[in-house]
Amino acid sequence: MCTIVLNWNRPDATLSFLESLLPSVRSGATSLIICDNGSEDDSVRRFGDWAAGAIVPDRDDRSPSDWDVLLIRTPRNLGYAGGNNLGIRRALSRGFRYIWIVNNDVEVAPEALEALVECAERDASAMILGSTVLDFAARDTVQYAGGARYLAPFTMIRNPYRGMPVDRMRAATRPAKLDYVSGCAMFCRAEIFRSYGLLDERFFLYFEELDLAYRLPDPRSQLRWCPESLVFHHEGHSAGGRSAGNRTESARSSYHENLSALRLTRKHWPLYLPIAMLARLCGKSLAAVSNGRWHLLEPLMRAFLEFLKDPEGRHGSGSELAVTEEILSCRIRL
Repeated sequence: MCTIVLNWNRPDATLSFLESLLPSVRSGATSLIICDNGSEDDSVRRFGDWAAGAIVPDRDDRSPSDWDVLLIRTPRNLGYAGGNNLGIRRALSRGFRYIWIVNNDVEVAPEALEALVECAERDASAMILGSTVLDFAARDTVQYAGGARYLAPFTMIRNPYRGMPVDRMRAATRPAKLDYVSGCAMFCRAEIFRSYGLLDERFFLYFEELDLAYRLPDPRSQLRWCPESLVFHHEGHSAGGRSAGNRTESARSSYHENLSALRLTRKHWPLYLPIAMLARLCGKSLAAVSNGRWHLLEPLMRAFLEFLKDPEGRHGSGSELAVTEEILSCRIRL
């Protein structure tokens, strides 16, 4: 199987993730693709240094068909979908059975990956599986039990386990019903991408995982939560952050979240679009004003104008651009 992590000017976060995954890479449980999404800092150099110090290659040659760790570099930021699609294509070319797409603001608990593989092997109908996602700081607090529900007419996420102590969640008698698996840690059978296509690059940021889920023939019967797989998520940091402390980054996140929500509705639930547009415009405006985050009104309006101008997102992110690949570690085929 193969794990894919996307980096954009966040080498410290990515290296922390890599360290948490390192035992699984060393044991051969997973190969690793690091997709650097046009970073303008020293990310690429630091990833090379990390691999040289953390993973000792079994031999010196660098065969393009035989690697443990691969670094893919893009000339510019292609967004979540575009950046991860480069890794997905490379993983498909190697014939991996499973692909784990993980945010770089995640720390992987021991046995998290092994638990996902076991869940997938037990249930052949499970096409996308999600981990138990816990808060990075409050580590006994749930963010996602695999994923969440989605109220399409109002573009609202319903996550009944969010904020719940993990012990209370584990005592729940019914498994979580999912409309999508959280994109911060999304474990997929590779055949999904062969049968239903890659991540839709018209969603530059946010809602890509929900779009993927709704391309499955029967999403609710093909999505699973694997409770034994634990990951710790520093929410918002992979995208640049939604925090009130960084106005530029929270405005960027707000713009893409609103634009992607509207494009998702148009793609999958076009009859709901008038209701969804009104609900989102009123709800987001009221939330920004009541929370004193007036700076979020501008990206909200800009997202609506962009949607009206280009509702389908025809331009995409352009992952067909030429990229650079560097093998950081390889293995001997036995």
